[in-house]
Amino acid sequence: MTRVSFYRLAGDQNLAIALVCKLVEKALLSNQQVLCQMPSQSAAESLDNKLWTYSKTSFVPHGLSAASLPVAISTDTSPGEHHQLLINLDSDAVLV
Repeated sequence: MTRVSFYRLAGDQNLAIALVCKLVEKALLSNQQVLCQMPSQSAAESLDNKLWTYSKTSFVPHGLSAASLPVAISTDTSPGEHHQLLINLDSDAVLV
């Protein structure tokens, strides 16, 4: 069964990035592929940098493209269909 969860954060980008890191780490522990849909390239790079330094005891494999596995960080509105978890930080995105 499909499960949908919504988190609404009041404009605090740092809080949003921290939450995304926790959700990504949890998804990886469940062997899920993740797409982080970001509103801009600078936001994507911010998440990329945070994931490199998020945990001192674990590594989060990720990349800045929709094709990266297991964690993709993208601004592309056509992300493909290989992800099991979508984390959408782009409030204007209409994903196809």
